[in-house]
Amino acid sequence: MCTIIYSAKMYAVSEQMQYDPVTIQKLERICIFNALIYIKVWLNAPKSVDAPANDLNLFHTLNFYAEIDREIAEAAQTVFHRHFWYLTEEVIPLALFSSRVSDSDKKKIATALLRNKSDTPLSKGTPVFPNLLKSTKLPQLVGPNSWLLFNVTGHKSSWLKKPTTAWADDAGFLELKKVV
Repeated sequence: MCTIIYSAKMYAVSEQMQYDPVTIQKLERICIFNALIYIKVWLNAPKSVDAPANDLNLFHTLNFYAEIDREIAEAAQTVFHRHFWYLTEEVIPLALFSSRVSDSDKKKIATALLRNKSDTPLSKGTPVFPNLLKSTKLPQLVGPNSWLLFNVTGHKSSWLKKPTTAWADDAGFLELKKVV
């Protein structure tokens, strides 16, 4: 947040400080980016259950923003590509507990989880960042390693087979929601 405030202050006093026109233009561009994109992302970051949806939304927003300011969007994408942790197979199931994810997408995530259930042990090491496309949706990011949450916590997954409207009444869902 400090960089947002700092760049806005620098832009506000740019004429008084007699910055050159190129510097003023760059400050204006970063302020526009902050106002349109980054502030919303920063303010929506506190909840881990919202992180997969927020990060995928940011990815799509940056692709759109490239049509407005390609240089700024590409710089942001370069940084963001190093921070795809919440879009890995292991973390996508957090979205099942997010109020920002539609019931339809939650059901698709649950279906993908059940389809990817595996008896093989989960891989160890650093999670693999996904290759995202402009058309990527959360359910497409589910894979065998998405069972990590259930395997580590020992919670049952039977509620995944139920309609999403019944999850709030399921003890297994509620227990795992507390953990998450």
